[in-house]
Amino acid sequence: MGTAVPAVFLKAAAWAESQPLSDPAARAVQQVLFQLTGPPRIGVCTLDAAVDISIPGAVMVRTTWPAVGSGADVVLLVHPGELSGRVRSRMRFGPQLFVHIEDKDKLSNYTVEISELIKVRERLLIGELQALSRLFPQLTPGILVSRQPVAEIPRVAVIGPDMQAVALLRTQLAPHVELSDSAGVDVVVAVAGPTGFLLVDAPILQDAWHRVGRLVVCSPLPVGVCPGAVPAGSDIVETVLKLARMPIKEQFPQVPSGRWDQVVARWERKDDLEFQKFRLHNDREGVRRRWNIAFPGEPRIATQVLIMAAFAILVTTLLRLDSLPLVLLMVFIQVLNARRSKVTKWWNQAQKMLQLDITSRTAGDKLGPMKWLRQQRLDSEK
Repeated sequence: MGTAVPAVFLKAAAWAESQPLSDPAARAVQQVLFQLTGPPRIGVCTLDAAVDISIPGAVMVRTTWPAVGSGADVVLLVHPGELSGRVRSRMRFGPQLFVHIEDKDKLSNYTVEISELIKVRERLLIGELQALSRLFPQLTPGILVSRQPVAEIPRVAVIGPDMQAVALLRTQLAPHVELSDSAGVDVVVAVAGPTGFLLVDAPILQDAWHRVGRLVVCSPLPVGVCPGAVPAGSDIVETVLKLARMPIKEQFPQVPSGRWDQVVARWERKDDLEFQKFRLHNDREGVRRRWNIAFPGEPRIATQVLIMAAFAILVTTLLRLDSLPLVLLMVFIQVLNARRSKVTKWWNQAQKMLQLDITSRTAGDKLGPMKWLRQQRLDSEK
């Protein structure tokens, strides 16, 4: 076909072939290689739903935005008009090939070049190998190739109340970025007026942040305004270019209250069951390794108990030597009970320490992680 096979495919295939047939890592690599051969896998969707359509010569994959883990080589995004900066950020970071199509009627005529498909599958293979290497460390040497970021000139909008300062900054950024005033930019740079940013500027800044997801500010912001904004720093050009290469931090949906409590209760119950297993085997060192917190020191019998036991044995030896076996048995039982009491006390103290407020550095009568997390959730909903 005139297109060279990427080196990572050859390395991965050769490595899998050299491993024993029963090796799970080799089988996993072979399965990935099998999935990345054959006709192109294409998914079609809008920003709201999957689109069911057939494209000749392709294997259709049902895909919904943002197409994470969709199993597609190419994702056709049907959307009339310009895309927002958040959407373009997702498309840029792949690893699939994203194509913006404004007219749904043109979908059936879409074709992907073989050279482009090979590049996409090379990125997908590298990503799959990197994921597998976390399960199989032996995959790392000789196979993995670090993925190079796609170089693209970011689109930047400069806003601010001082038009002269805005024009000056646009002149500074122009050689390095594509300046635009549309909503579909990758980064927004906000320039303050002579008195800095004021609370009256907050709505505009918040709107820019929510629309684009990347905001660089040239002056400090009022408290509570756009906590995700990035200061310009000493080199604003470098800051803008670096931020444009980073994925947008999305705001995750709130977890329903009932589900939150269920998860925390399950977590606490799991910890308790694991702790009881350690306690059943009296494995104090295992508990220390598992939770890595400062548990009480090793349980020791009080010196007073040992002195009394020695005194009883001495008196019996001097006065009633024939009773010595019985006294020794009683002393042994007393020391054994004292030791058992100390060990029980150690385990009870250790269990209480696991139930302390997880934000506390020292022991105290805190509410415990479950109640603390619930309180955090209630505070966040106010």
